[in-house]
Amino acid sequence: MEKQNPKNSKKTTLDTETESLTNADKTISTLKLIKFASVGFTSAAIDYAIYEVIVLLFFKGNIDMTGVSATISGIASTFVAYFLHSHITWKTRDPGKYGIIKFFIWNILVVVFLRPFLTFFFGLFTGVHQFVYVVVGWIPLFSSFNFVQTTTIYVLMTLVTMTLNFIFYEKIVFGSKKEGENIDMKRIRKPREKEQRKSKADKNS
Repeated sequence: MEKQNPKNSKKTTLDTETESLTNADKTISTLKLIKFASVGFTSAAIDYAIYEVIVLLFFKGNIDMTGVSATISGIASTFVAYFLHSHITWKTRDPGKYGIIKFFIWNILVVVFLRPFLTFFFGLFTGVHQFVYVVVGWIPLFSSFNFVQTTTIYVLMTLVTMTLNFIFYEKIVFGSKKEGENIDMKRIRKPREKEQRKSKADKNS
């Protein structure tokens, strides 16, 4: 019966540790994306409700006023978003002394400049709006072309802003890990580092 080489056994253990850590990192990233999407859709639902009420009731579906509506609804949903993200998505992160300031400065820029620009830009896609209307127009809720048009603009705008928001929140606003998270990561990496040192010692011997 062929004996298993101890070095190969240790190498296999090291590979397993590395693979486990990689899988753990992937799981954490996936969960964070799920949480971000859930919080994002919740904030977007509040944002969208305010947006549609303003554009349809106050501005009577005037396409030229979608930028104003997006600005007002964006300000309201920003407060909701910060509270939810800080307590759910990045609850293990410390935004630091200026984290909340960074968050609101970024969102002010998005709300005041980016959102109005995107609503104007996507408002030019008349062919896309007509195509969407043809596809969903048979549904009673989407029987109004104005409603389909404003909704399409909103969805496209939201996809762009949510992508940029995740990158900014992850890298800048909630970039610092709390002490508890650092300790947990050390506990995960410590066995792997110990195994690596043993493996190097065996190779040198």
